[in-house]
Amino acid sequence: MRPFVLMVWFAVGCGARSSPPSDPTSEPTDLGGWNWQGWTKLSESPFASEGHQAVFVDVYVPAEYVGAYRDRAQPAPVGMRVAKVQHEKSGAGTVTGVTVMRKMSPGYDAAHGDWFYGVYDPAGTKAIKHGRIEMCIDCHDQAADRDYLIGLPAP
Repeated sequence: MRPFVLMVWFAVGCGARSSPPSDPTSEPTDLGGWNWQGWTKLSESPFASEGHQAVFVDVYVPAEYVGAYRDRAQPAPVGMRVAKVQHEKSGAGTVTGVTVMRKMSPGYDAAHGDWFYGVYDPAGTKAIKHGRIEMCIDCHDQAADRDYLIGLPAP
């Protein structure tokens, strides 16, 4: 029985951390947790995204953040996540990558709305770039009045 208790204790103690880090300027520790496939798709169809190397994208957010994304809650709630899923062509072709945003605790990057940015493989599990990505910041700064969320194209 004792080995089982130790094994359970070890498994619980080593689980993924889902809460924001205590130091608001630190990077998230769960960089591979972008399960966008289980999120709510907000775009009606893939659309051209000039800021993402002119690829076609779909926008996904977890169900609990759909209202905040659509209503442009000011500011977005800490923990809110957004994924732009990139397709190889205008239709819903092969997924070629995922770019993500996560609203961090105040103080992470106050000059740019405290958003974390990432570029991931198509599954959203392997980080290619992450953190305070200058190219992402430069583009999203144009939407500072909407808490750096550029949004969806007009219907």
